Amino acid sequence: MRLGDAFDLQMGKTPSRDNSSYWNNGDHEWVSIKDLGTYGKYVGSTKETISELGRAESGIKPVPANTLIMSFKLSLGKTAITTKETYTNEAIMAFLEKGNHEINLDYMWHQFRSKDWTVGTNTAVMGKTLNKKTLGDSTIRIPSLAEQIEIADILDKVLRQIDATNNQVFHLQSLVKSQFVEMFGDPISNSRQLPMMRIETIADVQTGATPLRSNAAYYNGQIPWIKTGEVAAGLKKKPEETITELALKETNCKLFPAGTILIAMYGQGDTRGKAAILRQAAATNQACAAIMLNDTCNAEFILTQLNLRYRDLRSQSLGGNQKNLSLKIIKAYELIIPDIEQQQEFAAFAERAAKLEFAALVQYPYKFLFNGGCSHDNRRGKEKGR
Repeated sequence: MRLGDAFDLQMGKTPSRDNSSYWNNGDHEWVSIKDLGTYGKYVGSTKETISELGRAESGIKPVPANTLIMSFKLSLGKTAITTKETYTNEAIMAFLEKGNHEINLDYMWHQFRSKDWTVGTNTAVMGKTLNKKTLGDSTIRIPSLAEQIEIADILDKVLRQIDATNNQVFHLQSLVKSQFVEMFGDPISNSRQLPMMRIETIADVQTGATPLRSNAAYYNGQIPWIKTGEVAAGLKKKPEETITELALKETNCKLFPAGTILIAMYGQGDTRGKAAILRQAAATNQACAAIMLNDTCNAEFILTQLNLRYRDLRSQSLGGNQKNLSLKIIKAYELIIPDIEQQQEFAAFAERAAKLEFAALVQYPYKFLFNGGCSHDNRRGKEKGR
């Protein structure tokens, strides 16, 4: 069914920011994209409010409680359900039920989150976007109300399991960091006065390259090719791109061995300064620093220390509007280096925690949720005829 046949679509509006009397006096809740997802499935109290004057003079329309709202610009598909009457900005569409179908909002929330909204979008100056017409022409599935409730209940249980497991993983990762400080003190202040060494004295530090994009013979080979965004994500997924042996032979790309620590030297958002360990041999682009440690250092110990030093390392960046790290900065950066036996003792503790983390992750009953969100149109759903 077309969205426009089931819902009246209402776009929000932003009162003038130049008029301070319009803002933040607590009269009316006002939702922006950053509020979607901040409070989970529902959105109620928000960080910003608009005044009665701002509401009246801007002509902004209210969104009733228990209404589905979604970002249709930039962060496509960020969805929430309102818990009270609220107002939204112009990047958010409210879906007001027409009353011609029985609709369960929890089911719709799951469907909106899992739908690929990039199909049929327009490429605007600031990225992908939809408009009211293309959004209204988008299709959705509306099974019987009983099925909607059943599907939503199943997926809610899955998300609760995911939240519980993520909390368990977070606590395990925090435990590893706490153990580091327990054994070696604060790595920034070096409270235990341990020996400090420049990275270039304990490792061979290199970087990769980007093969010529116009040469198809360089891509889609058997060699993983890592970018900074994947480093920032912890190298937990299969690399998005691969390169060929020819690319290694004819370009400045290098094959780095498993156990190499990668540091993102630049990238969007919080990417710069993030570090991860290669679990298999791979090549990288020029934005990654590859640290190949000598026998005096343990990779897990160094990685944990880099993670604890993340903000300090970022602060070493140079440049104007777009600050970056460089190989020179990475090579000169100092780390605390205790005896290798102590490093290995810590690494053994970290390995035990990693096994517990892995065991927590593999208990997910619905692994399809990890890639692309959740949808009732999956193998289990098809078996039941949904």
